[in-house]
Amino acid sequence: MDKYLKSLLLLAFAIVLIIGGSSTLNRSDDGSLEGVEVLALVADGFDYKEFSEVKARLQSKGARVTAASFEAGMLQGDGGEYSPETTFDEIDAMDYDAFFIPGGNSPYNLIHHRFNVEEGHQTALDILTQAHEERKLIAAICHGPWVLAAADLVNGTRVTCYIDPYLIADLEKAGAVVDTGRLVVRDGLIITGFGWDAIESFASEIVRALSSGAE
Repeated sequence: MDKYLKSLLLLAFAIVLIIGGSSTLNRSDDGSLEGVEVLALVADGFDYKEFSEVKARLQSKGARVTAASFEAGMLQGDGGEYSPETTFDEIDAMDYDAFFIPGGNSPYNLIHHRFNVEEGHQTALDILTQAHEERKLIAAICHGPWVLAAADLVNGTRVTCYIDPYLIADLEKAGAVVDTGRLVVRDGLIITGFGWDAIESFASEIVRALSSGAE
C-alpha cells in the first residue's frame, strides 16, 4: 500500500476514535437525558415533594417524565396534588427507560388498591415485574421500596428506605439487605433513597445511571 494512502487511512481512523470517544464522554459528563422516558408510579397520598423535585431534576436534564395511576383524575398527595397523564392499563414497560416510585402513603395504596384484586386491570406491580424482566432501571424513595418488596424484586438486593419497622420487616422478608444508614443505595438496576434528605442525591444517582447506561 502507498505510504501516503496508508498515512491518510491511519489519520482518518484516529479522527473517528477521537470523535467517538468525545461524544461518549460528553453524554456522561453533562448527564444529558434527551430522549429518555421515565414513568412515575403514583396513587393517592404520594409524597408531593419527592415526586415533584425528582421529576423537575430529571426534566432539567432533558428526560420526559410521565405519571401513571390506576384511574384518570386528580390525585391528592401529601403536600400537593397532581393529575397523572395516563393510567396503568395503558402502560407497556418497553416504552420507558426508567421507573420511579415516590413515598408517602402512595406505596401502600399501590400495593393494596382494589384493582390489584380485580381481574382485567394492570397494576403497578405488573408494570414493575415487566420492567424488571426487561432490565429497566427502577428507583424508589422513602416508603417506595415497599412496592419493590411486594413485586418480589429485591431478593438479595441492597436497599435503603425510611426507618419504618413494618417496611423494613417486609423488605427483609422479601430477601432485601436493608441499610438505613445510607441516603442512597444503587444495586444493579435498583436505586433506593432514604427520604427527603436524600432527594437531591437520589435524583443525581438516577441521572448518573441513565446518562452512563445503567447496567
